[in-house]
Amino acid sequence: MFHIDNRSRVPIHQQLQAQIVRYVSLGLLLPDQQLPSVRAMAQQLGINPNTVQKAYAALEMNGVLYTVAGRGAFISPEKDQLSQFKKLAADRFAAAVQAAADAGLTRQALEQAAKRRETAEKAQSDAAHQAAADRQREIDEARSAYQALDKRKTAAQSAVDAAQKQLAALEKDLRAQTEAFEQKRAAHGFEDEASYRLAKRTNADIERLDREIRNYDEQKRTLAAQTHELEDKLSGRQRTDLTALQNRRTAALDRQAKAENAEKAMVRKLTLHESAEREIRQANAAIQKKRGKWQIIQELYTCCAGIAAGNPRAKLTFEAYVQQYYFKQVVAAANKRLTRLTDGMFTLRVMREAANRVSQSGLDLEVLDRSTGQARDVSTLSGGESFLASLALALGLSDAVQSQSGQIRMDAMFIDEGFGSLDENALRSSIDVLLELADGKRLIGIISHVQELEERIDKQIVVTKTPNGSTVRMNV
Repeated sequence: MFHIDNRSRVPIHQQLQAQIVRYVSLGLLLPDQQLPSVRAMAQQLGINPNTVQKAYAALEMNGVLYTVAGRGAFISPEKDQLSQFKKLAADRFAAAVQAAADAGLTRQALEQAAKRRETAEKAQSDAAHQAAADRQREIDEARSAYQALDKRKTAAQSAVDAAQKQLAALEKDLRAQTEAFEQKRAAHGFEDEASYRLAKRTNADIERLDREIRNYDEQKRTLAAQTHELEDKLSGRQRTDLTALQNRRTAALDRQAKAENAEKAMVRKLTLHESAEREIRQANAAIQKKRGKWQIIQELYTCCAGIAAGNPRAKLTFEAYVQQYYFKQVVAAANKRLTRLTDGMFTLRVMREAANRVSQSGLDLEVLDRSTGQARDVSTLSGGESFLASLALALGLSDAVQSQSGQIRMDAMFIDEGFGSLDENALRSSIDVLLELADGKRLIGIISHVQELEERIDKQIVVTKTPNGSTVRMNV
């Protein structure tokens, strides 16, 4: 019901006050209706409880609501609200007129704005009244349903009371009949109810039970005679230990089961080995037939793999050979740029042998230092020198690709950092080469914090970091 606009410049406590006053004027909040507690309202809106307390205190001061100790805040009665609403309306109207005058609005514009606001408030009021009518209808329907349920409850309670009375009467009758039965049972000489029920058997049941008793006595005499006969036969004999025999039988059965399982496993292995032997013999025969052709393919493979003539250290595969061919073109194009960038100090060369046993021959670089006249590994270059070499290789790759395929044109290039490691002369040479490369036809993007780059480059996208996030400014 209540909400807060965090983007509004109106203070939060004033937003809450305005909403409560508006809902009271629309009839959504009725006189003596209790408002949410300070803590509940703060949790609902996600604001500080002190802000809610401030809004409630201001409304109480203006007579919009009143507080009851220990219970909370309530909407003031209508007779107290009317004068306060008039005063609030007059204050707001005066403030609005003053704000319109300060803003330079004419009386006609102010009247139009007031009409639009009146129309909007009337629509909101109509919607609120419709919602109140719907809510009242739902309350009436619920009250009717409650009354119907209450009637059903009363009828059900009456039925329960009648059933309980009937149950009490039946229990009383049962107790009377039980006492009469016990008296008659004892008078007729029955010890208990079981003896009475036994006496109630039919003549057929009694005859059947007599036959069963006679059969039982006959079987008992027969079994006794057989027992005496067996005892006479077993007299003088020693009792056999059945537990030991049972243990021996169990152990023998276990050994038999293990032997059978082992036999089955050996049969399975034998079957697999025989099948594998047949496949090996067939594969060996096929290998012997194809050995001649395989020898030719093996020689061709060793040649392409760079281990021809039995020299695995050569490490120049066919793929590496093709890569070396184009790599030399890239290095040649890169040296043109590097000579310009370093004033002829460095020249890149492709090494004839691999730098280690892992790398392939012909794909490692070394740099010729004109100051010493000696070649050294590119890993010995400083940070700025490595950046210049990388930039030269990137430009060389672009030149090589465009020279190989006339349809491909490198229209854009982006360089991220690296200029901070250059000295003044190297930085100036790099900027000149990039400007010459752009020539007004290509896009060269540089991402850097170097001040001299900012002074030399006219078109810029400046990103500034602030506590509230980063901002972007275009300098064209």
